[in-house]
This record gives sequence, structure tokens and C-alpha cells, in this order.
Amino acid sequence: MKFKLFLLFAAFLLSIPVFGQSNELFNRFRLAQSYEQTGNLEKAKAIFEEIYQTEPNNFQFFEALHRVYVRSKEFDKAISIAEKRYQINKEDVNLAGILGSTYYQKGDENKAYEVWDNALKVNPNSSVNYRVIGTYAAENRAYEKAIEIYKKGKENSDNKQSFIIDIAYLNSILMRYDEAIKEYLSILDEQPNQVAVVKSRMTNFINRDGIFEKAVNQIEEKFKKNKNENYYDLMAWLYIENQNFEKAFEMHSKLDEFRGNNGSEIYNFALRAYNNRAFEAASNAYKFIIEKYPNSPFAVNSKLGFARTNEAVLNNRNFNSDEIWKPFYKINPAKEFNEVISSYEEVIKLYKKSAVTDEAYFRIGTIQFERLNDLDAAKNTFENLIEISPVGTFVVQANLKLAEIEMQKGNLNEAENFYKKVIEISRSTPAEKNAANFSLAKIEFYKGNFDFSSKMLNSIIDAFTDNIANDAIELSLIINTNKKDSVSLDKFAKAEFLTEQKKFAEAAGIYSETAKNENLLTLRDLAELRIAEMYVAENELLKASELLSQIITEEKSNIHKDKAYFLLGDIYNYGLKDNNEAIKYYEKLLAIFPNSLYLDAARENINVLKNKMSDKL
Repeated sequence: MKFKLFLLFAAFLLSIPVFGQSNELFNRFRLAQSYEQTGNLEKAKAIFEEIYQTEPNNFQFFEALHRVYVRSKEFDKAISIAEKRYQINKEDVNLAGILGSTYYQKGDENKAYEVWDNALKVNPNSSVNYRVIGTYAAENRAYEKAIEIYKKGKENSDNKQSFIIDIAYLNSILMRYDEAIKEYLSILDEQPNQVAVVKSRMTNFINRDGIFEKAVNQIEEKFKKNKNENYYDLMAWLYIENQNFEKAFEMHSKLDEFRGNNGSEIYNFALRAYNNRAFEAASNAYKFIIEKYPNSPFAVNSKLGFARTNEAVLNNRNFNSDEIWKPFYKINPAKEFNEVISSYEEVIKLYKKSAVTDEAYFRIGTIQFERLNDLDAAKNTFENLIEISPVGTFVVQANLKLAEIEMQKGNLNEAENFYKKVIEISRSTPAEKNAANFSLAKIEFYKGNFDFSSKMLNSIIDAFTDNIANDAIELSLIINTNKKDSVSLDKFAKAEFLTEQKKFAEAAGIYSETAKNENLLTLRDLAELRIAEMYVAENELLKASELLSQIITEEKSNIHKDKAYFLLGDIYNYGLKDNNEAIKYYEKLLAIFPNSLYLDAARENINVLKNKMSDKL
């Protein structure tokens, strides 16, 4: 027993230098790594060579030294150590990949291909080997060789899809899109349910010039030979990508009929068309479901979708370009929206007390408020919605709309109550509560309670970083820089409240009084801009452009000059339809105010206008 203990103790003593040596090597290894990371390759190389000589069988040491040799362009040395290691183990396909890559980086492509090919001959039935060597070839941008290797791998593999995807991808890199499409479509021959994979892969190049037509031709040829329903699915997707919603609808209809899906494919198309703002196409699809599949489970939402898309069509036609660009604008009632209201009312009659009726009520109220300017009717609709569905999805939004209505009617106390309800409702989102709190701060501002308003604004600024917080900062600055002259600030607050009520002419009169006061500085500057904005709201565009021109040319500083330039550009762009003048003011904004909040919008408008002008040539 004592003898055994002695042997164990002796073995432990003998092992101490070994452990010490191993730790020392790895400490040296980490030091070399740090030199390599800082770009000191010579020092790194010297240490890596030293520890590699000590333990040449350690793959980690070999890999590090090989890497530094390659980075130092010492390819012969890199080849030498890789060759020695590979000769010991010819079945190590990873080593073959490394050796071939080194030859390739040296510039000896033929030798690289020879090494890779020989490695594949060792075990020609191993799909893993084709995958490994093909990856090395692709990483070295030897795309043709990689395709060749992957094709051989596909022939020798039960899992052909992974090789097909790589072959197709490399063909797309080489801009051989016909070949890429052909490979991707071949996936469906083996696995018809992989249409989602094919779509995701083809997305990367399908919108390039001429590629869409090539894809359609290939799919049509495939479909002639194999009436696979997934080809309809693929064609439907292609037409949506190509923004050809008429043909896409045709394909979705055939697909729905083929699968016997009772309208689900057409309903999915309607959703996609709506999300792509192809409202006419979405409306037609919803109408088709309502008429052909009246008992379908999609009929309910289709009736709601039909009304919603028709509303969107009218919004595009009546509001997108004519009014929405204005900082403030009047609502000119559009009677066409009464037909949309009728569609929503039909939904309410058919499907009482349901999620779709809640949305129908909310959409009716919004149209009455924002499109027909019928505040009383809108108020009645929103109140009915809250009474019928007090815990429904739209109760928070309905309270916000009711608050806006009361603000516009001039009833600050009633508006305040609705905003407080929004804050009290547990389902209100942080954004909704934040918006309500900001509106409550504005109400205090309109009432002349400037200190209280300022405290409320500070809490919003501290808690949030969204657009509301930016608005809160702006209003806080107005209050804090002008509250010493409470009389003038009170006048300005009254003008802002009149603007909220869309009483633009009255507001302009008070803004004019403020703008004449040379002692108000920033408040005077904002008042000048507001007068121009009131002119724009009243559609007196020439008056607005004259005043804005004075603002941007006057020598005295005005912190709102960048906004004046942008608004001038918008007036000429949307109102006076003078593209050259619009571009001139947008470009001046870019040149003079490189940090303006309006830069991105100005650049976008310039691009749109220049494209429009080039199309006319």
C-alpha cells in the first residue's frame, strides 16, 4: 500500500513541469494572439513559430501560424506546414480545404483545384466532403469551381435541396439568373411544399430588369409538364412583386379554386394588395369573396375590408396631395364618403356586437370627423361605440377622438376629461398615455396656466424620446423663454387655441399682433411663421410665399428659417405646381441648414420631382 502511494506521488511530481510547460505555451499563445489582433504580425509570427515547433500536432497552434503566414503573404511557408499535416491524414477534408485555399490565394488555381479534387476522390460518396470543399472554394470566390463541386455533391446526396440552394445562389452572384431560377424551381420537383423557400431565395434578385419575365417563362414551362398548385402560388407571388395586381388576382383565384379553399387565397391576396396600397385591387378581391363565397368564414372580414379599402381609395383621391402637405388645413367635406359609411353600417347590421362592428363604428366616426367635418355626428358615433363596447379594442382611440372633437369645438374642460380617461384605462399604450398627457399640457397652456403646463411638459420630456417629446420640448421652450411677458404669451396661446379649432383667419390676426412686438424675439419669429401657415391653410398661397420670402431674406435671425424654406418648397411643389422653384428652395435648405429636421423630406421631394420631370422629357 505504501509502495502504491509512493508511485502516485512520484507521478504527480513528474507531471508538474508538464503542466507548467503547457500553461506557459498557452500564455505565449495568447500573447501572440494579442500581437496579431493589433496588426503586429512579425511578433505574432515569431511566437507562433516557437510554440508550433514545441507542439506541431496541436491544431490550434498550426491554424494560428498558418493564418499569420497567409496574412503576411508567405504562402510557401503556409503551404509547407499545411502539406506536412495533410500528408499525415489524407482523410481530413478540412485540411485539404485549407491547403487548396492556400494554393488559390498564392495564385496557383490549378494546384488548388487538384488538391480539392483529390480530397473528394478519397470518399466520393460523402456529401459532407462536397459541402466542406465547396464552401472553401466559394469563400475564395472560386464560384465556378464551387458550383462544379456542389453539383457533384447533389448527385451523391439524399439531401439535394441544400446543394441546389447553394448552386442557385452562386449563379445569382455570377448574374446567371436563368440558371439560378432553374435550380430554385427544381426544388419543387423534389419537394413541392418548399415554395416558401423558393420565394425567399428569389426575392434577392427577382426585381432586377428582365428577370421577372424569365422567371414567369420558366414557371409556365414547368406548369405545362406538372400541374403543381405551388406554381400558381409562385406565379401569384411573382405578380405581386412585379406590382401587377390584376394578374396576381387571377393567379390567386385559380389557386383558391385548385385547392378548394373557399376564398382564403383571395382573402390573403386582398390583405397583401391593401398592404401594398393597391386599394382598387384589394377592393375588387373583397367584393369577389362577398359575392362568390357569402357563407365563407372570410365573408365577415371581407365586408369590413371592402369598406376599409374603398375608404382608402377615396382618401388617396381627395386628400393625399391636395391638403395633407399643409401644416394646417381645413376639411372640405367629400360626399363620396357617405357611400363608405353605408358599407360600414351594413357590417354593423349584419354582425352586431362583434370585433368587426367595433371597427366599423370607429371608422364611421373617423370619417364623420376627419372627412365630413360633422363634429356632432362623429361625437355621437364614438359615444355609441364606447357604450356598446366599453372594454373593446377601440375604446382608447374613441376617447382620444372625442377629446379632439371637444378641443375643436372649444370645450377645453370636456376635452380634458376624455384625455384623463385615456390615462386611466389600463389598456392604453405608453404612446397613447403620452399623447394624452401632452394634450393636457397644451390645454393648461391654452388656459394660461403656464407654470403648471411647463411642469407637465418636463415630465413628458424626461420620460420619453418620441415625436411627442420633441413637441413637448418646443412648447416648453416657448413658455420658458416668454413667460416674463405673460400678456403676450397669453395672446399667443389664444392664437394657438384658435388654430386648434381651425379658425385660421382669427388666429392670423392675433399672430400678427405678436409678430409686431420686437421685444419677443423667438415668439415673434414663430408668430411670423404661423401667419404664413394660416395663409396656407386658407389657400392664400401667394400671400404665404411672399411672407416666407421675407422671412428667409431678412437680415435678422429667425430660428425657423429652415422650416420657411421647406414650406416654400412645398407651396411651389404641391400648391403652385412649379417644380423648378420647388427644387430651388429644397436645395437651398440642404445647402444652408445641413442639420435641419427637414433634410430627409427635402431630399425625397427633390428626387420625386426630378424623376417626374425626366419622365416628361
